[in-house]
Parts: sequence; structure tokens; C-alpha cells
Amino acid sequence: MVNYIDFKFNDFFQTIDNYILKTTPQQKEQFELYLEFLLEENKKFNLISRNEKNILERHFLNSALIAHLLKFSPTDKIIDIGSGAGFPGIILKILFPQSHFFLVDSITKKTNFLNDLVSKLNLKKIEIVNKRVENLSKDFLNEFDFVTARAVARLDKLLFLSEPLINQSGTLVFLKGKSFQEELDLFHKKSKDYKLNVYPLEKLPFSYGGDGVIITIQHL
Repeated sequence: MVNYIDFKFNDFFQTIDNYILKTTPQQKEQFELYLEFLLEENKKFNLISRNEKNILERHFLNSALIAHLLKFSPTDKIIDIGSGAGFPGIILKILFPQSHFFLVDSITKKTNFLNDLVSKLNLKKIEIVNKRVENLSKDFLNEFDFVTARAVARLDKLLFLSEPLINQSGTLVFLKGKSFQEELDLFHKKSKDYKLNVYPLEKLPFSYGGDGVIITIQHL
């Protein structure tokens, strides 16, 4: 397993450092520990597909692509909804250690995994919340600068879930697969008060990380 990880991480770190953010030795170690812990815990809890053969590109790098588009500041508060095994929330937290992250998932085994992972990686300024997103608005009304999500729900439902959480100048950032056009069409029919941008991943200056899009949404 060590050789496999070393080989794959060479490609991953080269892409991250050249095109996204220059990573420190501590961040590289955190990414390596993350993968090792995920593989270990996935044998018990099925956090991702057990047949997954390309975790670094499909999950790690795909999540990190948000950082190619956006750079979070130390004062930014980011909430990642439906965090699951930590994509993209944990990946972005490693890349932006000074920003404050909230990771939310309603499935207890996943938030238990995330709490253990946060401790193992010694991450600070991060909170793991075991609740349904629908129940967060009372405690976190208009509190966040960014909402992120990946493979959680349809675009119009993501807007419905995120709208109470984001502040007036905030941005919603969603990673979508290649079958996104139908969701966009439905979104435009229902939601007229938002500015929406679509960034195709195929236009990135490197050929890794997926073939979908990053969608950003802001109030007009």
C-alpha cells in the first residue's frame, strides 16, 4: 500500500502545487494520513465505494478544484453540507487552515468518522455537526460566507437548503458531474434572483480531477 500511495500522491501533489496552491510538508502529511485513515475506516463503515480505484483523483483532487477557482481568507466562514467522508470539506480545510469550517452530515457514523479524522489530522477552527441541514437555520441564520457541497442534491434543492445559511454577499459553490444541464434548466425556471456561473472542469489547464463543472451562485 505504501508504494501505491507514494506513486499516486506524486501526481496529486504535483497538480496541487503547480495549479492550485503550494502545499507545505504538514499539509502533504495531512493528505496522506487522510487517505490512510479513510481506507482503514471504509472497511468498517462503507464511507465511499469499496470498489473505488482512483480515490486521489476522483475525490481528493476533484474536491481541491474549488481552490483553483476560489481562495478563502482567514476570516471566511464556510459550511460544507452533506460532507460524508469529508469531500470537499476536509480537503478544503487542509488547503485553507486559517479559515473557519463547519461540516454537516445527518448520518452519525459519518460525523463520527469526521470527528476522529479532525483529531487525527490535528485540524483547528473546524466543527462537525450531526444534524439535517434543514434544522440549522435557527442556529446559523445568514452566518456563512460560503456554502459548499458535492454530490448531495439537485441544484434547486441545494439552493433551498443553503439560502437560510448564507449571508447577503455570500457565495454558494457546488461541484456537479457531467449531467448537470437538466438541473441548470430547472434552476433557471425557478430562481430568477441569483447570478449563476458555470466553470467546466474540462477547461482547466490540467487533465485531472473530473469532467463535470463547478457552479457558483450569488444574490443579484
